[in-house]
Amino acid sequence: MGKVKAKNWVGVTKMENDQDLKHTLSYIHSELNRMETMAGTLSSIEREHYNKLTKLTSNPEIHDSKFNIFVNQFFDDRELVDLAVEEQNAARQLETMKQMCFAMAQKIEEIKNVVDRGELGESAQRAETH
Repeated sequence: MGKVKAKNWVGVTKMENDQDLKHTLSYIHSELNRMETMAGTLSSIEREHYNKLTKLTSNPEIHDSKFNIFVNQFFDDRELVDLAVEEQNAARQLETMKQMCFAMAQKIEEIKNVVDRGELGESAQRAETH
């Protein structure tokens, strides 16, 4: 005779439930990795903007260039410094987001491994008995 699958309270087998959970965890893990990559890329761009803006305001050779004279028609040095600081802060915040995504992706991977080993139900049962 074939194995009889145990049904849970909604009529879904544990194996089906575990598979669904694994797929969901894989999707979340993938999206966190994507967000981590985007945050890292944007952080690098913001850092590059900061570097360019600070060079515009501090380098005497660039300060007298045609481009800088053009830019100074719209911004004074203080405004450029303010923009540079905003870019620097954005870069830091994006780097923090990148690190948070990395940490969450690691945690999701740990949970997925627990499900793969079939320990999810066991740890829940152990918690109920303690």
